[in-house]
Amino acid sequence: MTAQANPDGSGDILCPTTNRPAPTTDPLLAHSLVVTAGDSRRLAPIMLGDSVLASGSFETVNSVQFLSTWATSVGVKMETKSVAGQPDYVIMNKMFIDAPDFQPQRVKSLFEGNTTHDVSDVMIWSVHRDPAKNAAHEFPLATSTGCDTAVGKGLCTQVDGIPTAWRIKYDVDFRPTVPVNPSLFPCPQLQADARFGTGLCPVGGLEDNFSVLSPEPHEVQVRTGTKIANPNLQTIDLLGNPATNGQYLFPMGMGLGGAIDVPALGEINASLLGNPTGFSGITWNLDRRLSPNGCLPSGCEATPQPLDPFPFEGVDPRTQAANVLFAGAGVPSGNYNDPHFTASPLTNAQNRILSFVDPAVNNFNGDKSILAWPPATPAAKPISSTPSSPSAPLITAPGTPTITGVTAGNSQATVTFTPPASNGGSAITSFTAG
Repeated sequence: MTAQANPDGSGDILCPTTNRPAPTTDPLLAHSLVVTAGDSRRLAPIMLGDSVLASGSFETVNSVQFLSTWATSVGVKMETKSVAGQPDYVIMNKMFIDAPDFQPQRVKSLFEGNTTHDVSDVMIWSVHRDPAKNAAHEFPLATSTGCDTAVGKGLCTQVDGIPTAWRIKYDVDFRPTVPVNPSLFPCPQLQADARFGTGLCPVGGLEDNFSVLSPEPHEVQVRTGTKIANPNLQTIDLLGNPATNGQYLFPMGMGLGGAIDVPALGEINASLLGNPTGFSGITWNLDRRLSPNGCLPSGCEATPQPLDPFPFEGVDPRTQAANVLFAGAGVPSGNYNDPHFTASPLTNAQNRILSFVDPAVNNFNGDKSILAWPPATPAAKPISSTPSSPSAPLITAPGTPTITGVTAGNSQATVTFTPPASNGGSAITSFTAG
């Protein structure tokens, strides 16, 4: 497909100005204006007068300076129609999940963003890779509709009175005396959304709630209710090719996209400041094959591939939370057996931290799919000494030439001489008579 705009920018069927009609008053926010796209299967143009925010860094290549951006946004509030045949869009603005070793004796997480509907409907899955084919497997993680149902509107959608905004947060307290709180624990919210199926969190206790958030995901997939109900809705980009709508894949890592949040131990107990940062509770550190594109082009290796050399901190990520602040509180250690998250029982839920997807069952597989701990120590590699560079010769003053004869002439003299025995370490290019 080819398309061309008129000189004034109008008439481009792939990016029509009809997707930028005059703004109207938002029905849910009287002091706010909103632009509703005429046909959300096409993109919308940037218009003269728009405020554009680009985040990135300046780079100079061949004396030409560029702004290399990693995110660009246009300061126009746009929405899509909630009618058949019209796709919607979603973005994740912020996300984190607490990392092992969970010394604060809880696991917290936050997911927040916006959709193009006044009332957001999003479902979120954690994405885990298997070690055989590096295939992606999705597991229920969060739902705005389930949160609204379990807790009440306003906590997860239309957050702070802002249409299109959504936010889901968890705070699973490891103290066994703390009751399950629907506004902070994942199980009540997941159970309230029938689209995730039935039988989620069959016990509903600490083990069930903790295991929704563990092991740490390296990616998170967000989809809107519109996308789930209408997976074949298509958007066409500026080149006439299919473009993504209704979903958003978010990367997770230490310092990458969504944060794997390492606890600030000084905020818990100053005596813990000497504790090392935990690395062996992150599964893809223990086995590269569990990360996106973690296998070789020729295929996945037959054995785990830990970081080499491994930054082994020497402490077990499953046990560091015990009794730090409250006696009897630590990573839940009871039996775990939710078929949505494991194909067979896990005797000790602490091992959920080290679990991986068994490709034979396309699911975690209880006691049968736990990474070995401590991580294997890589074979020693000798460090070769760096050869020293030859020293530059020392330059000194040259020796004195030896005059061998003088012949007088008319207002001149001819002097013959032999060069000095030493040139001082550098070639002599001329002599001057004094």
